[in-house]
Amino acid sequence: MGYITKWRRNVPSGILTLLLLLALLLTIGCNNAFFESDTKVKLVEGSAPPTFEITGSGTSPIFLVFGPYEGNYGKDGDPPPYWEIDPKPEARGIEVSKYSPFTYGQMPAGYIQNKPKNNQIPEMFEGKEYHFYVHVNSANGDGVCFRIQNQKAISCK
Repeated sequence: MGYITKWRRNVPSGILTLLLLLALLLTIGCNNAFFESDTKVKLVEGSAPPTFEITGSGTSPIFLVFGPYEGNYGKDGDPPPYWEIDPKPEARGIEVSKYSPFTYGQMPAGYIQNKPKNNQIPEMFEGKEYHFYVHVNSANGDGVCFRIQNQKAISCK
């Protein structure tokens, strides 16, 4: 007789059923790593203002833009955001993909601008590079580098 057969014979069927049910509940629970989908951000090339397609299952996204840069993104270590918007309590828990497409300067319902504090949308400058990043809960975030050329957003090289 095999080990499994001996083990199953010694374990009452009620306990075995309970263990299987517990395993099933663990795999279908909320925020489960088996089913999370990391955030993916893609620039809509040539968009004005910059627009991004966003997919993923992360929740409560924080939208950040860093820059402007002269082509050396990240050389300053951890730069402060140029523009940041955060979810209000009523927008927490909503999947990031619900905000796609996301357009720079447009505030989604349930969001508040955190930076700059004056509630003005910072101007994007010709020839400068920026980094758009989406931070989420329960999955990995993602970002994309872009620059303004001929008043349109194009991917960094």
